[in-house]
Amino acid sequence: QWSICLAAVLLVPVACILLNFLNQQESEVVKNKLDIFLQNFDKVQKSFPNQDEQIWKKSRIMLQKHINMTVHSEPSILMFAAAWNANETMHCLTDRIAEAYASAFNSKFLKIEGSSKKFLNSDKVKLDLDNQLTSWFGAGSKSAVIHHFQDLPPPSTLLFYKYCDHENAAFKDVSLLITVLVDEEKLDPNLSFSLLEERVYDFLVTKFSISSQTGQYNNLDIDKFSGLWSRIAHAILPVLPEKDIEKNGCKHQ
Repeated sequence: QWSICLAAVLLVPVACILLNFLNQQESEVVKNKLDIFLQNFDKVQKSFPNQDEQIWKKSRIMLQKHINMTVHSEPSILMFAAAWNANETMHCLTDRIAEAYASAFNSKFLKIEGSSKKFLNSDKVKLDLDNQLTSWFGAGSKSAVIHHFQDLPPPSTLLFYKYCDHENAAFKDVSLLITVLVDEEKLDPNLSFSLLEERVYDFLVTKFSISSQTGQYNNLDIDKFSGLWSRIAHAILPVLPEKDIEKNGCKHQ
């Protein structure tokens, strides 16, 4: 009995040392991921000098916070909006941010073009998107971009309840970037974030022809869209044109 007690006394500090070592190892892994992300994110920022400082601050904070977590309670969702004169810039900028985030996990990002699904059957689009996202995130990849969200068949967007529903999201340790091209020639660079949110919301309600009447379960009415909006519009960031990118396309610098 004495030998058992002695063994127990000796094992306690050993267990504490082992636990401390494992915690340090985990912290080091997170730090390395964060360093990789911040290094690549800074490169992206330098490549887009015409953007508002706030879009870098907000996106960096949200994505950095997500990488720092060891247990994730919900995915990181960012929405970007641009007018026609910044379409190419928005496309390029969001790809580069998603790539920077994915690089922290030594993976690539998934790119989905909403415009390519504009005239397709909504149920087919919904199933296709679901298969792509589940396959991608299920395989361990951490980042995806949905380009031109406004061009998706309206009912198909209800799929994003599955991926953006806070603590009920199917995958919580991932980032999802969504872009919206509003029907305007250019955005006012002095437009506040709150007014931008209202403008994008109103644009999508009109674009999707959303009715105030409650529809069938697979139709996008105002109640369903408002619920979806509260899940995907955590941060709406304006993208301004970069002349070189609009003229010559996206290049890595």
